Amino acid sequence: MCPFTVHTLTSEKYDTTSSETLKAMAAKHLDDGGKVLAIGHSKDPQSIWRNPKLYLKCFHGSFLMFGGIGHERQRHKLSDAEHKRHLLLYHDKRFQKDPYFPLIAFNHEQIKDSTTSGFILAKQKSFDNIANRLLQINSEVLADITECMMKGERVKGESTR
Repeated sequence: MCPFTVHTLTSEKYDTTSSETLKAMAAKHLDDGGKVLAIGHSKDPQSIWRNPKLYLKCFHGSFLMFGGIGHERQRHKLSDAEHKRHLLLYHDKRFQKDPYFPLIAFNHEQIKDSTTSGFILAKQKSFDNIANRLLQINSEVLADITECMMKGERVKGESTR
């Protein structure tokens, strides 16, 4: 059994929606009692953005002589997607035969193509304070802001703090 449900934004409506509007819609989702899934991480989280050591850490045996994807000393500067495509065609097929590399490489490209690399990273000691502040958002104001942004209006926040 799966204890959570995965929701995906697939409508064309979301392709043309600004990231600010999507953030407002997400905040409204939380304010309306919507749930989220939090996944723990190590002390030093790894970024999927411009991180040539990422694939070295995931597939250390396969990358011993390659230097990782996006490595500065790459002989022919390839995009990450082109580099992954090249590795999948490598003569000994080590990357094709790896049970995870094709899936992770493809998912990585999808994530990078579908996001603006925005995220919230909070130290554990600050998490309760941040969560409480999010819970204190006035839902009427949030609904108004979300509606304005969905109409394409520009919204500029004013803080009383």
